[in-house]
Amino acid sequence: MSIYMHQLSLYDNSAYEWLKSILPQHRAKSHFTGRATSDMLLNNLCEVFNGKPIDRRDKPIISCLEFIREYMMKRIYNVLKVQQKCEQRSWRKTKQRLPSTLQTGIPNIHVISVLYNKADHGKCVHELHTYVHKVHWLQTWKNAYGYKVEPINGRPLWPRSECPMQTRPPPHCNQLGRPKMKRRQSMEERSQSKSQSQSQRSDVGPNKIHGHSPHGGGKLTRKFVSVTCNKCGNKGNNSRTCKGQGGT
Repeated sequence: MSIYMHQLSLYDNSAYEWLKSILPQHRAKSHFTGRATSDMLLNNLCEVFNGKPIDRRDKPIISCLEFIREYMMKRIYNVLKVQQKCEQRSWRKTKQRLPSTLQTGIPNIHVISVLYNKADHGKCVHELHTYVHKVHWLQTWKNAYGYKVEPINGRPLWPRSECPMQTRPPPHCNQLGRPKMKRRQSMEERSQSKSQSQSQRSDVGPNKIHGHSPHGGGKLTRKFVSVTCNKCGNKGNNSRTCKGQGGT
């Protein structure tokens, strides 16, 4: 290992000094103890938590923090309900993990066979949960969730600030382009015009035109109406599409 560290110092001395400040037990696999208490080498826990407030990230900071606080309250409460139903002392699903060898903190099939052999020969064998690492105990799980997120007062009960402060809207900036001259309709006007257009469509038939039926209303359309050109005097085209076919 010293050979590779020397090569690293020749390549980049700053990287060598930074890596040297970290203990080998924390950065080199050759110095690991091999007795890790957890085999979770993924970042799934952070990813799951990061995906919860995905719909609240565009909200103000107070609304986003309020959502995270409520989520933590519900999460801890649900975990406490599951803990109350647990009766065994180790909370992990040990039966599914026994066939694998050299498991992290959990006795494997070889350890179980040795314990049974010792018990058959009259040797002292403790309870099975004593051979499981404490990180897998139910009491350790309860201690991890022993804290609670208490509720706080809502916005109507917040104390008023003594600082004289007035929130003002941002400065108005005219948009680029030609301004719209048409009046902006209200929701009621838009719904009425939409209902009228739907009723007009229902009145259209082979011999009916919008607004010409006895129950029709609204604006007249040019559907089923022949157009007369102002230039040539012919029917079927207007002055914009006129090609000078006869007439005046």
